[in-house]
Amino acid sequence: MTMTTLTELLNNKPIEAFTASQLGRKAHWRTERGQPYAAFLLFDAAARRARATGEAWRGHRNRAATALFDAGHVEDALPLMEAVLDDYEASPDVQDDRHWVEHVTVRLLRHSHATEPTGFGAAYHARTARASAIQGRISPWIHPFQEELAAYAREHGCSDIVRALSVVMRRRSPMTRPLKRQLDDLDAWLLTQP
Repeated sequence: MTMTTLTELLNNKPIEAFTASQLGRKAHWRTERGQPYAAFLLFDAAARRARATGEAWRGHRNRAATALFDAGHVEDALPLMEAVLDDYEASPDVQDDRHWVEHVTVRLLRHSHATEPTGFGAAYHARTARASAIQGRISPWIHPFQEELAAYAREHGCSDIVRALSVVMRRRSPMTRPLKRQLDDLDAWLLTQP
């Protein structure tokens, strides 16, 4: 049975019957089982509960935004993800779950990949520059995201992005066989580009 409301997910109990941590654990459990919408509802409830009790809430808020995107509610998720970036940009001293900026950025770039066929390169440069400034480290820095974005860049013909990501990806040690194959494939493609 697929549960689609918070009331169902909490067995008709109010969110006040749970701590933010308990709600967060329930949300992670749903995430691990491929139920992003249920995870969104629970992460959102966890964020509200944490705020009400004066606990750290950004981690729950961040995951609610990306879970909603992953559930396919893209238009509803976009402003929530932008709010995550705006919040960290306006609060440079806040470190709580700041690494989630990378997760938000990649999802925004997935959206650009799907909706902006001629603007992916500009979106990539703008979004990764913003993420780098917010995080204080070069974005993208999470390995699977680098591979994903390199594939998108290749699809959109953005050889400058593919070259830059290839350099970063080659620094990994040890180099896995799948990564080596992907880099060889990207190198072969780059040879065909101006």
